[in-house]
Amino acid sequence: MSGDGSGSGWEKFGAIDPYFAVVNQEAYRGTRLPAGAREQFFQSGKAHVESVMADVRAHIDPAFAPRRGLDFGCGVGRLTIPLARVCGSVVGVDIAASMLAEARENGREFGITNMELRQSSADLAELDDAFDLVHSFIVFQHISRARGEVILKAILDHLLPGGVGVMQFTYHRKASRSRKLVHWCRKTVPLANGVVNVAQGRAFAYPLMPMNEYDLNRLFLMIQDAGCDRSFVRFTNHGGHLGLVLYFQLR
Repeated sequence: MSGDGSGSGWEKFGAIDPYFAVVNQEAYRGTRLPAGAREQFFQSGKAHVESVMADVRAHIDPAFAPRRGLDFGCGVGRLTIPLARVCGSVVGVDIAASMLAEARENGREFGITNMELRQSSADLAELDDAFDLVHSFIVFQHISRARGEVILKAILDHLLPGGVGVMQFTYHRKASRSRKLVHWCRKTVPLANGVVNVAQGRAFAYPLMPMNEYDLNRLFLMIQDAGCDRSFVRFTNHGGHLGLVLYFQLR
């Protein structure tokens, strides 16, 4: 779920609200979910991966069968666990050790033995191998555009010929100017996030979940320059944050 910055905010999320930080629904608050909410949470991940694989085979490569996958911003393993069931092996990467600890526990509970988890570094040095599937969903929106472009370039460098990328980005937010200004202040003005937290009934130190939009022209240029020539797009809308999932294949 996370992949940018110092990681302190995501460490806090991992300690107090790891599941809510992945999917922002009140049913997923807290460190331990009720059985029904937990089942729903992981079922949503399974459905996502099934949809992704159906899109890849319908629009990119009908015979695609990934051997080694990467899930960037893996969080608690919601998508990494079902990816492990369709890949020979999968690597989940996240900046927050607390998230990775939860993902390891979830992997054990689901009996997953082909999932490796790594903590993200500033230069993604942990990506020392190659993948034929690279995946990231509702992650880059929490990463600054400049940093996100660096990360995307590093991920593309580790995509094998014939490999497929499935990467989601936001490009626009439908919100009033006042809401956008408040969010900007919470990200940039000291203590502003704490003041808004208290006004909304949360603890002063509750971390901010930053949102960022990307320049689609730059993303398409990076992907094409990497040697990808087959693509497909599916649009997303998460509470007015408009985005798209880019599917592409490396020549």
